[in-house]
Amino acid sequence: MTIIALLIFSSLFAAALLHAAWAFGVLWPAKDEQTLINTVIGAPGMSKMPGAGLTLAVAAGIASAGVFAL
Repeated sequence: MTIIALLIFSSLFAAALLHAAWAFGVLWPAKDEQTLINTVIGAPGMSKMPGAGLTLAVAAGIASAGVFAL
């Protein structure tokens, strides 16, 4: 059980870190904002990423889920 919990935590923590990076303007894995929107969000008609506050809230929620797994 401990190994499974650590795997879940690690995966979710990595996703949370990526969301935090996006909140601060990192565009990885895309080369521009529109490509990132199309790749990550996939919502037609969107031209701007969600705000930093919302993205950090998502990162916190994902990290909390990872901590819960522990």
